[in-house]
Amino acid sequence: MYDERLIPIGEVSMLLHVSPRAIHKWLSSGKFPRPLRLGRVLRWRMSDIKRFLDCGADIDVFEREAEAAAARR
Repeated sequence: MYDERLIPIGEVSMLLHVSPRAIHKWLSSGKFPRPLRLGRVLRWRMSDIKRFLDCGADIDVFEREAEAAAARR
């Protein structure tokens, strides 16, 4: 089952053991799952972060898996 909690960048950075700045750099370079924007605030689905880690933190694998899952729906 997917964990649909929305988590802030501080929690994401703690889970990944990197700084929030590193996450922003990864976002800018397209190497990290896109967050949801709630007004001026960014949040990530916990399930997306878990899947990203399960894919070996490889954005290409993560996106292919997401496309395959969407095609199955």
